Amino acid sequence: MPLKRVCVAGLGLIGASLARAIKQVHPAAVVEGVDLPGEVARLRHSGIADRVESLDRFPEMAAEADLIVLAAPVQKIPDAVRTLAGVVKPSAIVTDVGGVKGPICKAGAEALGGGIFIGGHPMSGSERAGGLAADPLLFQGRSYILCPLPGVDHGKLLRMVKLVEDIGGRPITLDPADHDRLVGLTSHLPQLIATTIMHTILNAPNDRDLALKVAGRGFRDLTRVAASDLSQWRGVLDQNRKTINAILDEFEAALAQLRSALNDSPEDLAELWSAAAAARRRMVDREFKPVGGLRPSDEK
Repeated sequence: MPLKRVCVAGLGLIGASLARAIKQVHPAAVVEGVDLPGEVARLRHSGIADRVESLDRFPEMAAEADLIVLAAPVQKIPDAVRTLAGVVKPSAIVTDVGGVKGPICKAGAEALGGGIFIGGHPMSGSERAGGLAADPLLFQGRSYILCPLPGVDHGKLLRMVKLVEDIGGRPITLDPADHDRLVGLTSHLPQLIATTIMHTILNAPNDRDLALKVAGRGFRDLTRVAASDLSQWRGVLDQNRKTINAILDEFEAALAQLRSALNDSPEDLAELWSAAAAARRRMVDREFKPVGGLRPSDEK
């Protein structure tokens, strides 16, 4: 079935980037968006979507759409899912881009069922925020997680997989709980570590400014995400708090093990170092490069 009409609820960085990416690979589709009333005027002139309306128009626009993408802050997505019960066409697909899947997929199962709702999470982002920073290439070469529910319509799931591939992403299917654990390890933990490293420097007596001046590329790469705005993270951290706390316990144990090896056992330190280096090298460069799609030569 061709993609004729798309409605994106929430035209922040991810929602707007997805709207532009879909329009680029499916130019015949009508791509519409809704956002807060105060944002509509400037978004209408941005070229992000064919039509941009206020959030109160969402139900009527969603009723006509073949694909509805919920790109609101993660804590608001469950309520947005519930507003679509009895509204969307049986043939439609409702998905989201939230960074925590447990509560969202639960709401999707209850309100729409697995035949309509397919959870989603593109592992793409930037320290920049807002729809005006939208980039249709944001998803190229990046993992895009799909969380189908029991009773999933396999034809719809295949359509979502194809759409992810069309915009240059790498589709992966996961159970919602597995998603929250794995993303906690690979996204939420690094964000918290980067923020903590910056605070360590800021709290350093006397030499803080000099430390930042001499910091090399490794430091800049490691702390890049510390520039993210808390508004992008607050909902994710709240919604995945239990899992994140368990992961922080594991990190503290690993840090204690490293400290012990550093002080008491050169052999253990070498073993830890070697294992980490080998694991990192297995993340071969091709995993972080575009694999076709919009502009294959672009390797940001």
